[in-house]
Amino acid sequence: MRTTPGLVLIAALSLLGTARPRAAETGASVRAAVTAACHAIFGKESEVEVTLGMVVPADLGDVVATVAPGGRVAQPSRFLLWRGTRQVGYAVATVEVVTDVMKPQRAIARDEVVEASAVAMDRGRLPSVPFLRLPGRDEVIGASARRALAAGEPILNGLVAEVPAVRTGETVQARLTRGSLEIHARAVASGTGRIGDVIRVRTIGAERVVAARITAPGTVEIQP
Repeated sequence: MRTTPGLVLIAALSLLGTARPRAAETGASVRAAVTAACHAIFGKESEVEVTLGMVVPADLGDVVATVAPGGRVAQPSRFLLWRGTRQVGYAVATVEVVTDVMKPQRAIARDEVVEASAVAMDRGRLPSVPFLRLPGRDEVIGASARRALAAGEPILNGLVAEVPAVRTGETVQARLTRGSLEIHARAVASGTGRIGDVIRVRTIGAERVVAARITAPGTVEIQP
């Protein structure tokens, strides 16, 4: 059977026409996966704009994305693409993120404890920062600055450290409750922790080592 050039051209155009929707479908699927990965980091309320550079292999769809090490917002970054527990490819994408972030309202010195009046939540476009969860208000206020912070710079994870409520060797106020009876005594902490943590303390005078839950800075409750 003889095939005319016109029929060959029509067949080729037909194949191209069916390929385009598939490529568009793949791009939309991968873009949605990258967007979901960013929402998991910065919160669902964040606005995420994804510009795909490449997808390998090119026909991937129905995948889950995770950020590869070294990825940064506003820069071309690699995202690993998964189906179940198997990596099936990767994508390179540039992601712009608009979200809420804590920022200093004034310069904060290194090791300074961050007060509520010194910071505020601000919504804006993130600069080139790592794809890491941003600390919330409760994590920033009362924490200690690991380095000097400039007014207006985003407070990222690792820039502040929570101040322990009790430190090893510190003298604390200990309370023991037995029914309606409440006993107060001084004790020496044998551990460092935050409010809610259980540490060991040595009561002064009785010289007993007991477990106690930290209830406030410098205060513990001896466990029954």
